Amino acid sequence: MSIHRTIDGRRRIAEWCEAALDRWPPHERVILDSPLGATHVTSTGDGEQTLVWLPGTNFNAAVHADLARRLVDDGRFRLHMVDLPGQPGLSSPQSLGRDRMVRYGDWLPNVLTGIDDPGPITLVGHSLGAAVVLASTPTNRADRAVLLSPAGLAKLRITAELLRVTIPWMVRPTSDRAAALTAYMTHPESPPFDHVDELLELAARHTRPDGAPPPLPTAVIGRWRGRARVIAGDRDPFLPPERLQGPAREHLDAPVEVVVKAGHLLPDEQPHRLLDLLAEEVEAR
Repeated sequence: MSIHRTIDGRRRIAEWCEAALDRWPPHERVILDSPLGATHVTSTGDGEQTLVWLPGTNFNAAVHADLARRLVDDGRFRLHMVDLPGQPGLSSPQSLGRDRMVRYGDWLPNVLTGIDDPGPITLVGHSLGAAVVLASTPTNRADRAVLLSPAGLAKLRITAELLRVTIPWMVRPTSDRAAALTAYMTHPESPPFDHVDELLELAARHTRPDGAPPPLPTAVIGRWRGRARVIAGDRDPFLPPERLQGPAREHLDAPVEVVVKAGHLLPDEQPHRLLDLLAEEVEAR
């Protein structure tokens, strides 16, 4: 079953992605065959350090144009951003079902073999994308990960305020309701993110949005022990640092590094700090 409610809805999201990708720096795009169907990869930059980026729930490469430009302008990175199958974007729209995390875990190493880059690769996962990394097995080419606001490590914090902004957005999406959800996810001092609002409105209007996965089995997460950095915004409403701290220490032997003045959309809210953290990671390889 497709995540899209209608064929027209799929077209509208694809058109939004195509238009948003025009804001990217010069880039290449490929469609890879994979166990989960067509997988769209957008690649840019000519730096020596290779990043493979996996976006969060309802996100895709197109929404990260500003971040991609910052990474390219920095000069140190070569970026491959992968649209997750089963999410609004340009990869396969087929819903993955209850075993989606197992399927994602098998899918990621397959996709890495199709990316034309000698590596070594640092995996960067945001939210759901981080859970996909944790569900996979480290490989010789990709044995280090940066996990941003990672799902799959701890249960999300569910509050009355969260329900107040998400239920209206899902039931009767409007631009104002999408903007309210974005504001809830970000630090109070963060600026508006109109491109995020646009995508969230389209996702609620035209797809059946997935929630975040529950914590993954300890044995699965443990494959990344000593191989991952965990980074969270100090005002993340879903996965605050104190919620991640115990599982990160226990299962990954990693502290939670806290970025101030950031919420769940840490890559958009604090891109300069993120670039510094990524540079520290890849230079330490």
